[in-house]
Amino acid sequence: FSLMHDAVHGAVSKNRLINDVVGAWTGAISFLPFELWKRSHLEHHTWSGNLERDPVMMISRSYPKFPRWLKSTLSIGWRYWIPVIALGQHVVFWILSFRGWIRNAGLKDIRLTISLLLPVTLWVSVAFLTSWSFMAEAFLPAALVYLIGVEVVNIPHHMQLLSLDGDAKLT
Repeated sequence: FSLMHDAVHGAVSKNRLINDVVGAWTGAISFLPFELWKRSHLEHHTWSGNLERDPVMMISRSYPKFPRWLKSTLSIGWRYWIPVIALGQHVVFWILSFRGWIRNAGLKDIRLTISLLLPVTLWVSVAFLTSWSFMAEAFLPAALVYLIGVEVVNIPHHMQLLSLDGDAKLT
């Protein structure tokens, strides 16, 4: 994920093509569509902390409308290091990616379509080409560690943002 993030910002290489290739593959490994995630992430940097315009704040905007049982589940998960918020963030990234793909003419933009299909193809292939024991003993624990890492590093980092409304931006 860190390499994908750095590729978005052009920090992997001075060559944009290398950044895009590294981003696409590390995004696929992270089960995220790089090209679409890149767009929402750069929009996040433009509107960081703005509850109305920052796409990453979707969970924060939706939280007050969540049913009580879901709020309790998220609270218990947070308290006991069950990465439910990181999983929710991943779901938000996919929702934003699908919306971006639809908004940008879907199949007409081959780059966005490949970006969307690459992580799905990679992980469906892994699931079909490996044994159930590999999935249970290696993949699921690795995915859990990955999501815990997101909770530990990414979520608290974003929870400390100021809350802004309207057209306000952090300067």
